[in-house]
Amino acid sequence: MVTVNIYIEGGAASPAVSVDNTDRLRKAFYMFFTRLGVDENIDLKIIMGGGYASTVRQFRSNNKLIDCFLLLDMDGKDFYSPLKSQVPSNQKNQDLISVIPFNSLAQLRRDGLKYYQIEDISDHSFFMIQTMETLFLSQADKINACFKEYSIPNSLIESDPLYLSNIEILQIAFPDGELDGLLQRYFVKNNRPLKYGKLKNSFELINHLDTRRLRNHFEDIDRLVEKINLIVSPENN
Repeated sequence: MVTVNIYIEGGAASPAVSVDNTDRLRKAFYMFFTRLGVDENIDLKIIMGGGYASTVRQFRSNNKLIDCFLLLDMDGKDFYSPLKSQVPSNQKNQDLISVIPFNSLAQLRRDGLKYYQIEDISDHSFFMIQTMETLFLSQADKINACFKEYSIPNSLIESDPLYLSNIEILQIAFPDGELDGLLQRYFVKNNRPLKYGKLKNSFELINHLDTRRLRNHFEDIDRLVEKINLIVSPENN
């Protein structure tokens, strides 16, 4: 049995409620990678690192980098200037959706590695493009399934302009804001709109994701699983 550590950007150290929800998020990511197809002979350890800098620092402090990996947000808005699309946004006080202009995922990855100063550990660095919420936005049906008890009758999230447009989900600059807007528009319980929070309900969404579709749609997620499995099956390289 080989132990593999994955340091994931996200979570918090305090207050107590955040610690509890960070642990729920950690457990959700563990099950997520199990469902993604990580080899059963791998003892997977998930470390929620908090912010980007803290996560990278914890990763670099590990002396056995061969069995350690980083999974970070790739916030293209940090190093590209977002453009306004022609599609109405779900965020408050914003008329149009902001998108990140990039020519290819390879280019985005190169620019991100350089901006975040982790080019020296590029083989161990993988990204959620743009953020964890992009994974959720890519599967509207799973958002519906996760929060079906909040659903407004005869109101389908798939009918939102976000999904009827030709916008590529990977280009949305503020996916957390768009997700929060969608939840408040389409999911209500006891007259109260559902709000999104990274430490409030992201672990519920992770548990509903279709991992096969994710591996097909998110290149870095697929590459990370393959890289982990090569540790126990190098002959497949």
